Amino acid sequence: MIVALKHNISSEQSKKFYDSIASKDCTYEEHNFGAYTIVSIDGDLSGLCADKDVIASVVIPKSLRHFKKDNTTVSLGSLQIGDNRLTIGIDQPSPDLFQSVIVNGASFVRIANSFDAPQSSIPYIVVINSQEELDNIPEYVPIQLNYLPDKWPVSRSGLILLPRSIFNNISDWLWASHLLLDNNNVNIILFMDLLTELSDSLSIIKIKELSHLPLFVDCSSMPLSKEKVIPLILSSVLTGVNGIILEVHENKDSLNLFQFEELMMNIIGLAAMMDMELSRLPLKINSSHKTIQEFTEKLPIGFQGERGAYSEKALFTYFDENKAEPIAYSSFREVFEAVLKGEIVYGVLPVENTLGGSIHENYDLLLQYPDIKIIGEQQIRIQHNLICHPLADWKSIKKVYSHPQGLAQCKEFLDSHPEWEKIPYYDTAGSVKQIAQTGDVTLAGIASVKAAEVYQMKILQSGVETNPMNYTRFYIVAGRSEPDIVNANAATFVFSTQNTPGSLVRSLAILQDNDVNMHKLESRPINGKPWTYMFYTDVDLPEDKAKYQRAITQLREVALTFRILGEYSR
Repeated sequence: MIVALKHNISSEQSKKFYDSIASKDCTYEEHNFGAYTIVSIDGDLSGLCADKDVIASVVIPKSLRHFKKDNTTVSLGSLQIGDNRLTIGIDQPSPDLFQSVIVNGASFVRIANSFDAPQSSIPYIVVINSQEELDNIPEYVPIQLNYLPDKWPVSRSGLILLPRSIFNNISDWLWASHLLLDNNNVNIILFMDLLTELSDSLSIIKIKELSHLPLFVDCSSMPLSKEKVIPLILSSVLTGVNGIILEVHENKDSLNLFQFEELMMNIIGLAAMMDMELSRLPLKINSSHKTIQEFTEKLPIGFQGERGAYSEKALFTYFDENKAEPIAYSSFREVFEAVLKGEIVYGVLPVENTLGGSIHENYDLLLQYPDIKIIGEQQIRIQHNLICHPLADWKSIKKVYSHPQGLAQCKEFLDSHPEWEKIPYYDTAGSVKQIAQTGDVTLAGIASVKAAEVYQMKILQSGVETNPMNYTRFYIVAGRSEPDIVNANAATFVFSTQNTPGSLVRSLAILQDNDVNMHKLESRPINGKPWTYMFYTDVDLPEDKAKYQRAITQLREVALTFRILGEYSR
């Protein structure tokens, strides 16, 4: 809480106020901001002296978590910054740098000293060093303030990078960000110098605990050797910063291109470990924002596995086969990355099997990639088939390949053929592809009818699964810019609760009270926090959508964290 004291209060009034703070065992910090004496107080403030002749105003700053629990996301053009995204900024980059950046597929923010950046497709922030520069730049241009303007708060429609260095202390800095938010500046990023402001990594953690705003750290002017700078940069990633400003040039005081690319590989690895998404600009695709019916050319749609995989079957069940171009990827993460990069419009991802349970990796990836959302769901029956070379027969088969789950789900059939060697393979359809490539009549695979068609192999026996009630549920995912589903009847969200008795029950009671039917609840560990959990929840939307919106509002109030992963139609 922030308390602003009136001018010219007596020493007796001041003593009474501070005695009341001390009696509540609260901690406080006093500083001056403009014409007011500002006191920031932390602790139980019930019964605090509230003499109207002493206190001018009592405010919960809009930049603090007391005001807003969820992390804030801000926009820089089409680039989303904040929450669990990590953004890389380059100070005065050379054109050669961004030629190499394109290869890595990442998007960067350009820190510019002049207003020439709009001629580039790269997102930019212009450094402002004086009142004259501020007065002469359009208000929509994103800026980094390197001085404290004469008139505060400023009013701008563009993003503001607010540095710690122009304020006396952290309290002034956070109060200034509150005043910006209170003046309808919605795109605010906090900005700290990594070396001079941070005695250790705990400083970043403290700011992240205090504020919901994105936090950037500046590593561009650190007077240290490159060997010492790189570990500091990586340590800041581990503390959860949302952005890093780097300097990359071919001189002895900066990172060169080789060192930058090596650093980026480490950052990408750490970001994945921290469940953070590396910010990327969506590429311009001809299909952007079109509905399926409006398409005149085939939609590029991705799935994990080889052609003929069950995911491809789900793809063609959900989408019109004449309007879909299936793109195969080797991992689920590659599908997410392809959606972000704009290589594909949609992705098709398995999330649950009636026999094998949830595919946890995809639930975790949905949390890690906030710029991807669920837009649809498809269920298909999994019917396994024994597939072999056209010249093979029962007597020639010696080995049977398939995904471990495929082998397990056909155990009774395979046990009836003890003469066959059962060999786990990375993909059901991949096992059939191998047979086609080798032409080996001693090999067989367990996969879908589609796999046999794609690779022109023979189905020796259909329906070899032990349990015919074998179904898999798939999510259809797209980028956040994809239009919302108009007639959504289902939603998936994830939340965490306080570690107190009854906290989960109270959260679920909100759904019951608002007639929101829950048909799945599953806990997943929170990365980096042993024995703490997130709860993934699938619900049906009631006919009265106002009840659902009310439930979401109430859940946000009681949950520690809350995020909607998608609202879609089944």
